[in-house]
Formats: sequence, C-alpha cells, structure tokens
Amino acid sequence: MLGHLWDYLTGPLSLGRLLVVVIAAVSIRVGSILLMALFVSPDWHYQPDPPHYVTMSDFDRLQDGASFDQVLDVLKKSGIHRSHTSVGNMTSDTWVWRNPNGSRVLVIFNNGRLSSKSQQGLQ
Repeated sequence: MLGHLWDYLTGPLSLGRLLVVVIAAVSIRVGSILLMALFVSPDWHYQPDPPHYVTMSDFDRLQDGASFDQVLDVLKKSGIHRSHTSVGNMTSDTWVWRNPNGSRVLVIFNNGRLSSKSQQGLQ
C-alpha cells in the first residue's frame, strides 16, 4: 500500500496530486499543533525561585575573618560591590546585600577577609 502511495505522490504533477499533498501537509501540521496542545498545560510557564531574603540569623552567622566565599555561603545570593580601595599592600572592599523590602547588610573586607559588618532593617 505504501508503495502505491509513494508512486502516486512522486508521479507526474497534477492538480489532484498537488491538492492531496497540500491537504496531507496541512493535516500533519494541524495534528502536531493539536497534539502539542494536549500535552502542554495552558498555565505552564517559567517560575523563578522566590528571592532569598538575608535574615538577622544569616547576619549573626557572619564571622570576622571569613572569606568572601564563606560570606556567600551564608548569605546565599550575590551582593553589590560598592567600593575598592588599595593603599600599599592593604585592600579594602565594601559589599552590600539588599533585600526586596529595603533591608540590607553591609560588609567590609580587608585583604579578602571580613573585617566589619552592619545591617539595617533585618528581621
């Protein structure tokens, strides 16, 4: 049966043959769209993870002398690098972590180690 269909579709072009090919192509396209609609829920969409709030408990866990990576492990999100100062062989970097509600943590690193921390509005 497939051999006869193949011969029919690949034979000399006629209006009837062209119409069959177009209808088959449209049917396959519409069928695949309908099939996709059956398997993809209309309410499916990307939902990012909710924002991580830096808490007072996180702030309290920050230890003097901690490295930047150790601070990131505690705060669980990237901060904003506010300033870098270098005098002789000493460097100082200030970082801020802001929560969506406006509360924030400020951390100062001297030579790559936490030397000072402050917070505003944490809960």
